[in-house]
Amino acid sequence: MVADLEANILSVSSRTLKMFGYDRPEEMVGLSGFEFFVPEDRQRAGANFQRRFLSGKLGYMDYTFVRADGSRFPGEMNVSPFNDSDGNIKGVVAIVRDVSEIRATYSELLDATERLEATLSALPDLMFEVDTEGRIFDYRTPRDELLYESPERFIGRRVADVLPPEAADIIMESVAEARRTGKSSGLTYSLRLPDAVRWFELSIAAKGEPGGSDGHMVALVRDITQRMFAEEALQRSEERFRTVADFTYDWEIWSRPDGSSAYVSPSCQRITGYSRAEFMEDPELLLKITHPDDRETILAHRESERVSLHAMQLDFRIINREGSERWISHMCQPVHSEDGTPQGRRISNRDITERMQTERALAESETLFRSLVEAAPDGVTLADLEGKIISASQSTADLHGYDGAEELIGMSAFDLLPAEERERAAANKRKTLSEGRLTGLEYNLLKKDGSTFIGEMNTALIRDSANNPRVFLTTTRDITRRKRDQAELNALNADLEAFARTVSHDLKGPLASISMSNELLHGLLAGPLTEEARSDMAEMIGTTQRSLDRALVLIDDLLSNAEAGEKPTETTVVDVAGVIKVLMEEQAPLIESCHARLLVDTDLGRIVADATHIYQLFSNLITNALKYCDSKRPNIEIRFLGDEDSGAHRYLARDDGSGIPPEALDKIFEPFFKGNNGDSGIGLSIVDKIVRSYGGDIRAYNDGGACFEFSLMDYRS
Repeated sequence: MVADLEANILSVSSRTLKMFGYDRPEEMVGLSGFEFFVPEDRQRAGANFQRRFLSGKLGYMDYTFVRADGSRFPGEMNVSPFNDSDGNIKGVVAIVRDVSEIRATYSELLDATERLEATLSALPDLMFEVDTEGRIFDYRTPRDELLYESPERFIGRRVADVLPPEAADIIMESVAEARRTGKSSGLTYSLRLPDAVRWFELSIAAKGEPGGSDGHMVALVRDITQRMFAEEALQRSEERFRTVADFTYDWEIWSRPDGSSAYVSPSCQRITGYSRAEFMEDPELLLKITHPDDRETILAHRESERVSLHAMQLDFRIINREGSERWISHMCQPVHSEDGTPQGRRISNRDITERMQTERALAESETLFRSLVEAAPDGVTLADLEGKIISASQSTADLHGYDGAEELIGMSAFDLLPAEERERAAANKRKTLSEGRLTGLEYNLLKKDGSTFIGEMNTALIRDSANNPRVFLTTTRDITRRKRDQAELNALNADLEAFARTVSHDLKGPLASISMSNELLHGLLAGPLTEEARSDMAEMIGTTQRSLDRALVLIDDLLSNAEAGEKPTETTVVDVAGVIKVLMEEQAPLIESCHARLLVDTDLGRIVADATHIYQLFSNLITNALKYCDSKRPNIEIRFLGDEDSGAHRYLARDDGSGIPPEALDKIFEPFFKGNNGDSGIGLSIVDKIVRSYGGDIRAYNDGGACFEFSLMDYRS
């Protein structure tokens, strides 16, 4: 492309258009050349443009360019100025080369070089480059101490001029073979190095075709000193083999390829009751004493071992000479000579009767344990020392809301606890490690859906045979209902205590009044029945009757409070508006005496409930409003607020009085809490109990009068 001194493009070649993704020259002409650099290269390109003109040094620079579609490519740019007829610089010619393929090829070459370098570095062998005359041109070694001479003394020289004659002759023999066939391997030689005599194995391959023009070859030299020592040791050990083998505890056999026995250890007699001679004479004796149920297995094993190149293992039973059953662990593997010729199989038979009996007992014990775990109503979990679950019963899965116990395997036991419980659980885990057992632990536990329940957990540390801690065994019981029942029992006990206090206090007054009246009546009856005495007696009888009425009201209220907390025995679909209608008829005198007006929604919905409970609930709310509303003409409302998605039916009872004293709002539902005009203080506690019996909630507040907003669920047993 050609540009002026401001870098504005004057013309472009067709190759430039193709490289940058444009169709016509006019799409590029007139644009600044810097627009075709990626943003991060533009400042550098501008600086280079100015600096190179000032210095007069032009040349190739690497940049990243951007095409018309926004894609990028790496490139080289060379900028050259051109002059006008007066010799002044008029503009520049820029040549851009796309180097994407060059860089990709270079990267692949670099990767291949690195892989080759890594491969060569990993080789434990020495490597030399030699020609057909044994002249050494290059080398590579994993350890310098393996070199016979320093590199400056052998590079460019022949092997025969560097190494001892015996070693040089063997190397040249391998070179000659590689020259003829292309490769040579397997020849060995030894060299006395400064630290010791070392043995080497030689492999040589021609770099090109055998007998190629340059004749260069690659020689790999492996240090086999340890292997040679091992082979020598093996040869020496063969002399001791029979002595050791004859006294081995297991029953050892060397079986030839034809099935006959080359060796049988004397231990065969201890295990089977048959002598070594008997097994040597009869190759089929082992099959003959095999348990009848296992003979087909032995025959199939023999067929497999004939073609197997690997060790094989088999457990089977025999009947020994005394007629008792013994378990044998049979291990066999092929035997070869140094040149690879098959020499049969080496067989080792071990008496594992006691182990099999122990394993059988253990399996029975594990089966029993698993049966007990699965039958247990409590969840049973095994976790490792880090808390990861390794086994769990179906009861555990059911408790936590999982479909199967396998979902829990691999989870952390701490994942079954809310975050606020985990620190305490970790402390108890450490305590279990120290003390071995913890019982009666209570936690809030998580279900799969995120809900919680209260669990009682007992944890024990199980140790292995070496007394090392191995796993935690934990049992879990859902005590949510027990805790709820306990809370209800506590509440009942509290009510009972309050009842006792009320009976002892509130009944004491009426009873004392009745007692006093009786004493006075006795006194009056002892004297003459004058008109004055008769008048006093009538007054005392009235006092006694009023005290009695008061005591009976209190007793009825106490019984109503107790019954309110009971579960419904019979339920039906209750029309709430019908209940209110009955109440309004029954309480018409009280409503009229209070100059009150009841404003009731026409439709108050229907509830599955005990009709008596609904009657008690609304009766107490209406009576409470009539007693406590201080308006001259009270307006009492009963409103239906509708049904919620949960199925709850919501209601509002309110009056237009001065409301509930703020200090009483938190106590108003407590049994025996009395307002200024109250009798027993039981009415609203009855309301609260009924609401809770139907899974609902209630709250009292002031909003233009006393308000009681509550909900009721259809009763489900």
